[in-house]
Amino acid sequence: MVRDCFNENPRADIKLRIIGRKDQDGRTYNLPSASEVAALIVGDIGDSIDNRDIVFQTSSGSLRCISELHPSYLPLQYPLLFPYGDDGYRVDIPHRGITSSSNSKRPNCTMRSFFSYRIQDRDQYFSLILNSKRLFQQFLVDAYTMIESERLHFIRSKQQILRCESYAILRNQQDLGNRDISNIEQRVILPTSFTGGAHYMMQNYLDAMSLCKWFGYPDFFISFTCNSKWPEVKRFLRNTSLHPEDRPNILCRLFKIKLDAFIKDIQENKIFGIVQAVVYTIEFQKRGLPHSHICLFMHVDSKWPTVEYIDPIISVEIPNINEEPELYSLVSEFTIHGPYGAENMNCPCMVDRQCSKNFPKQFYNHSSVDVNGYPLYMRRNNGHFVEKSGVKLDNRNVVPYNKYLLKIHQAHINVEWCTQGSSIKYLFKYINKGPDRATVVVDINTDSHQEKVVDEIKDYYDCRYLSACEAS
Repeated sequence: MVRDCFNENPRADIKLRIIGRKDQDGRTYNLPSASEVAALIVGDIGDSIDNRDIVFQTSSGSLRCISELHPSYLPLQYPLLFPYGDDGYRVDIPHRGITSSSNSKRPNCTMRSFFSYRIQDRDQYFSLILNSKRLFQQFLVDAYTMIESERLHFIRSKQQILRCESYAILRNQQDLGNRDISNIEQRVILPTSFTGGAHYMMQNYLDAMSLCKWFGYPDFFISFTCNSKWPEVKRFLRNTSLHPEDRPNILCRLFKIKLDAFIKDIQENKIFGIVQAVVYTIEFQKRGLPHSHICLFMHVDSKWPTVEYIDPIISVEIPNINEEPELYSLVSEFTIHGPYGAENMNCPCMVDRQCSKNFPKQFYNHSSVDVNGYPLYMRRNNGHFVEKSGVKLDNRNVVPYNKYLLKIHQAHINVEWCTQGSSIKYLFKYINKGPDRATVVVDINTDSHQEKVVDEIKDYYDCRYLSACEAS
C-alpha cells in the first residue's frame, strides 16, 4: 500500500543533515564518527518521546492514528521482520505460569522483558530479527524509544505520589510574598529512578563528589573502549555473514563483561596499588562502540607523591619490535593517535585544521607536571616508530597506556595520572553531561537544472541522539 501511494503521489526529495555546531557543548553536540542507525528525538527527554504520531492507512482508505503500544505497530512498521503479521508487544502479556488466582505483584510481562526475549540467541532456531543487519539496528533503536515511552507514561500517571519536590516550590513562592499559591503551575517530576533524567545525572554527580570528599582527589583516570575485534566476537560470528556492527547487543554485553573483569583485575591484583573506591560511567558519544571513563581513588599508602613512581606504571613510548613484538603489535593497533593533520584531514580529531587532542606531543627525557596539574610523561626520541597508511608516527603520537592492562585486555585503554585538584572539573564532567544530542536541519534537494534558492528558511531541530549500541 505504501508503494502504491508513493507511485501515485510522489513526495519531494528531502535530506536530513546533522550540524556540527561549535557554539554548543562539544561533549554532547558532536558529529557521529561511525556509520550507524540512530534515532533523533526532537525536544527534551520528557517532552516529546511519549507523544509520537503513528498514522496508517486502512484498506478502505481512511487514516487512523495508533500508539506504539498497539499490538499491530511492530508488524506494520517492520513487515520484513514479521512476515506472518504476528502481534508485537501488548500490555496484557502474562508471565508463564501466572493464572488469575496467582498473587503476583508483576503478573504481566514488561516491554523491556519482551524485547529482551526477542533479541536472544537460541540453539536450533534462526532469528530473522538478529540477522537483519541495519534493520536490526533500527529495530533496537525503535524498541528502546518504545520502552522509554512506556516508562514516561507510567511516571506521568503516578505524579500524585511523586509530588514531594513540588512542596519546596510552594514554600519558595510563599517566602517570596505570594499569598495565593493555588495557581502555581504544577511540575511533571522525573524522579531519580529514570535513567538519563536530570535528577538521575545530578544524583550520580553528587555521589561522585561525595567519594571525592571522603577519599580525596582521584589518582587515576582510565578510558576503556570496546574492541570489535576481540576473539570472542570473531568466534561468535565466524559461521555467519554478519559483521560486528550488525550485532550491537553482543558488543554491549561482551563489553560489560570485560569491564567488570577489568575493574576486578585492578582491585584484586593491585596493579596500581590498593584501591579504595571506583566510579565509572559508560557512554557512546556517536562513535558506534561503548566506552567507559573510570576514576580510581587509591589508598593513602598507594598515593604516589612524585613522578618517578609513575614511569613503571604509565608508558607513552613505542616498545622495541625485536625485544617485545607482542606489545609492539598491541601498541601500534590500540594506542597510536593518527594519522592526522595534512596526511588525513578527515580524522575525527581535526577541528579547524588542528588536532583537538593536542597531538603531536613534545619529547621529554623525564616525566614532570605542568602548571595546570596535568602530567607530562617521559617521551624519549629513541627512533622507534609505527607506520600507518604510509605515515611514520613516533613517540609523540602515543596515548598513555599500561603494559599489563594492554596485554591482558587488548583494547584501547588510556591511563592518566591525576595530580592536582584542578583536574576534578575534567574528570567529573562525564558524570552529569547528559545524553548525546545533535542539531539537524531538513533541506529540500533541488535538481541541477533548477535554480537554487539562496534565501530560504530552514527548520533546525535540537535532537537527542540515540544509537543502536546505547539502545541495546
